[in-house]
Amino acid sequence: MSISQGEVGQVRVAQAIPPKHPLTLATILTVLAGFLDAAAYIELNHLYVSFMSGNSTHLGLSIPTADLSQILGVLIVIGAFVFGAFAGTWVSDNSGPHSLILTLAAETAMLFIAVILAMMSALHPSFFVVAVAMGMQNSLHQVVAGADVGRGFITGALFSLGQSLARLKDGNGQEWRAASNFLSWLVFVIGASIGAVSLSHFGLVACLTGALAVALVLLLFLWLRRL
Repeated sequence: MSISQGEVGQVRVAQAIPPKHPLTLATILTVLAGFLDAAAYIELNHLYVSFMSGNSTHLGLSIPTADLSQILGVLIVIGAFVFGAFAGTWVSDNSGPHSLILTLAAETAMLFIAVILAMMSALHPSFFVVAVAMGMQNSLHQVVAGADVGRGFITGALFSLGQSLARLKDGNGQEWRAASNFLSWLVFVIGASIGAVSLSHFGLVACLTGALAVALVLLLFLWLRRL
């Protein structure tokens, strides 16, 4: 019996060693996405590094004005995110039991490069690299109580929250699914608030260095099987 490429990918993902505390991992990743999104929004003229719906709207608004620099900037960020999603998925699908650690390591490497670029005052390139990292991060999402958490797709989390609330009477863990989606939205907002405050008080290099430190700690805890 032949096995399709999709089935092979599912087998590879199934072999991955899961985190011991998936909700904690997903929560920290979501805070990180909000943190970096806020910094990018402030520094990149209202562009994001994980919220591609907002960037797509920005692109649509830029096209009628024929502002080529704006259009090119948005397209580069979106392209960087898609490339990150491609790279993160490829690493995850081809890394066996250590796919989670290796995908996070790849994201951490991108954040390190972003810090170096920021130190060199290469503002836009640093955020393009962060967008790659955020695309990779979406490969690290976790399913907790039936809710897909850990992505930067907050619109989806809010829709799932409303859906779960409508189905509370059905039981089947809908209350936990609703709680997980609400938590995902809440921590993203908290991360964005921390990002805005940190950027105004400490500057871009410090913010990116802080994000890198968080990623390194997550990587260490996953490697030691503490997370």
